[in-house]
Amino acid sequence: MYMGNVDSNVQSSTSIQTNLLPRTPPSFQVPLIHRDVLLSIILSNFPETKGHYRRDDPSFAVLLSLFLCIAALAWGLAYARGFFSILKLMMFMVGVDFALVGLLVATSAWLLAKKFLRGGRRTVGVSSDVISGISGAEELEFGYCFDVHCNAFFPVFVWLYVVQYFVMPLLIKDLWYVS
Repeated sequence: MYMGNVDSNVQSSTSIQTNLLPRTPPSFQVPLIHRDVLLSIILSNFPETKGHYRRDDPSFAVLLSLFLCIAALAWGLAYARGFFSILKLMMFMVGVDFALVGLLVATSAWLLAKKFLRGGRRTVGVSSDVISGISGAEELEFGYCFDVHCNAFFPVFVWLYVVQYFVMPLLIKDLWYVS
């Protein structure tokens, strides 16, 4: 019985040894990229702005108003009497605490900043060709001031309406043993 060439299926010892040796990565040079080229590559991946700093959509203000309504409902169910008092509490928390006071604070900050914070442009880290491409003076926007108010109101909301709601039973409890 002829079995063919048995040695053709067996690898030589030299080929086994070369497969077991660790391979070294090929050496290559990383090209040095000029800083301006690198910045243009990085910044080209970002979407262009629309020339303003405020949010395009009022989603954060709407969500914050919704959270205020939920908090007013919780406060009203716990401490108010009747549906109309809960509704009045919702209107007061959203209308007065958030919107009216926010508009007053944002307007006053906007007017003060426009009057007293005029100065030269901030040009640190910006090349001169970028500065020459900007036309006109930058102006502080009221929408940006109201966005800052919305961002700053969130911690106030958490502390005054959420944390205080859960701590209130301890605060109104008669602690006769403390005195």
